[in-house]
Amino acid sequence: MLQERLADVAAQLQRSEAALARAQTTLDEQRARLRRTRARLAEARALLGRVLRGRFEMEQPDVVDVVLDAEDFGDLVARMEFLRRVAERDAEILKVVRNARDDARRRTAGLRPLVRKRTAATVAARRQRDAVARMEAAVRRRQALLQRARAARLAA
Repeated sequence: MLQERLADVAAQLQRSEAALARAQTTLDEQRARLRRTRARLAEARALLGRVLRGRFEMEQPDVVDVVLDAEDFGDLVARMEFLRRVAERDAEILKVVRNARDDARRRTAGLRPLVRKRTAATVAARRQRDAVARMEAAVRRRQALLQRARAARLAA
């Protein structure tokens, strides 16, 4: 009876340790993704910083300057197209930074339940391991008691 219970608890311990290993693997994968996302965010922020610094250091023409400085209609169209492309590029950079930032926040938030799950699995595995150890100790004590009783009976 005790041996069966010990076997059941040992099997549950193996399942808990397997769940713990899976939780740890998932957590490690999510942490790696978060590191890559944060690196992407840092790159996007650095690019945004360079663009903003360049804009600050260079004189940026406004629409009035473009119109007044154009030599002819073709030049005006080319300059306006250039300003449009610059604005689109700036908007794209901002979009990349926002997306990377939001992705990093989501991944960080997603790690919290994984950490809790891993912690719960660790606690469960530890408790089961302790229960198995106590049961094994009880079995050894019972076996020793039986051996002493047999030895005493044989000696008598």
